Amino acid sequence: VRAALSMQQVWKRFSQDVAQRTGTRLQLSLALSTGEVIAGQTTIGDRVEYAVRGEAVDLARRLGQRVPAGQVWAEEHTYRLANRAFDFASPEQPTPEVGRAIYRVVGPKPQQTSALVSEGQFVGRQEPLTTLRQCWQRALSGNGALITVVGVAGVGKSRLIETWRAGLAEAPCRWLVGTCQPQASAVPYGLLSPVLHQLLGLKASDDEATARARVQAAVDHLARSQGLVGTMQTNQALALLGEAVGLEFPGLPADDVDPEARRSQLARVIQGLLAQRSAETPLIIVLEDVHWI
Repeated sequence: VRAALSMQQVWKRFSQDVAQRTGTRLQLSLALSTGEVIAGQTTIGDRVEYAVRGEAVDLARRLGQRVPAGQVWAEEHTYRLANRAFDFASPEQPTPEVGRAIYRVVGPKPQQTSALVSEGQFVGRQEPLTTLRQCWQRALSGNGALITVVGVAGVGKSRLIETWRAGLAEAPCRWLVGTCQPQASAVPYGLLSPVLHQLLGLKASDDEATARARVQAAVDHLARSQGLVGTMQTNQALALLGEAVGLEFPGLPADDVDPEARRSQLARVIQGLLAQRSAETPLIIVLEDVHWI
């Protein structure tokens, strides 16, 4: 499910680039199905091909023919396995009769770290948990902190953060969560984009006009409250921020700035947004699996 949503994000940027160069907008729809399959090499005449066959493959193929552009659909087996980590809704369009319930993937559940973390008893981590709680208390007094949690795979890093978070369930704070994926290490803004989506209130179900309006409102608010950041023009900030979240603002090219200046200007915009939002509500930003960067 996460891969399908990432594909849609990357496809949006690719489609925008193709549209600028050719005037043609490409669209992508995806269908997800879970089940047993048979995978292996198949000989067809003189050709040897690798193929995956089974009911799950056939169902995904049939669903894929009905999914509207820009959406991801999943059948009920996938939904049952993933609904703790992702939000689902009923499709607006009629769905094919496939003998299973069909759901539209809305996006990752907000403010979640690892939704599938074991819920067994938490032991042996009192010292790091105390450190995290002390850092939170200092943050409330205006002294932020950068905390690095290091350990081998499976040692309980995500569980530590989840336990810390559970203790802050009633605290006045906002969580922003980003996760690095090994297959997305070369994707521009691969870690930054989901954090910005949460910060700006962007949803997977937003159409482009709604998403643009949310980004525009955030930049306008930043311009009013902080005079933007430095002397940067509002339009330039809008174009750079839009690029980072996979949105195109027609007539506002960000490509006329050299790469180093673009990175610097985007960093100033993000710093301004974080300073503004953290002044309203304390922020806790969790970046998981950063070793993939």
